[in-house]
Amino acid sequence: MKTTYAVRDSSGALVAEHIRIDEPAGKRFYWQLPGCDPRDGLGGLSTSDLPLFGSEIIPELRPGLTVVVCEGERAAMALWPWQVPAFGTVTGASGTPGEDALSVLLPFDVILWPDLDI
Repeated sequence: MKTTYAVRDSSGALVAEHIRIDEPAGKRFYWQLPGCDPRDGLGGLSTSDLPLFGSEIIPELRPGLTVVVCEGERAAMALWPWQVPAFGTVTGASGTPGEDALSVLLPFDVILWPDLDI
């Protein structure tokens, strides 16, 4: 099964797509720029430079609100039905979002929800 996650910035602009492929042997991921050949990846852009998944809702949130940062899109989306403002990292388990990606969280109280990768 193939799932495509739209990675948008806080203005709502589509920056990249994070694709998850679930197969019997496990899962794999790749990133691509919108409308580009998947073999081109991010065209030299680092995953740490990508916005957090869900960043497009930032303008709707009031400063001081508590938000959750999860590892990955699926974890963030799991909180949305309960109206919990949640964001997902898109760097993969071995990466960390960069300063620009995290700076959108400065007006909020942030709870980190890591998964159990060790």
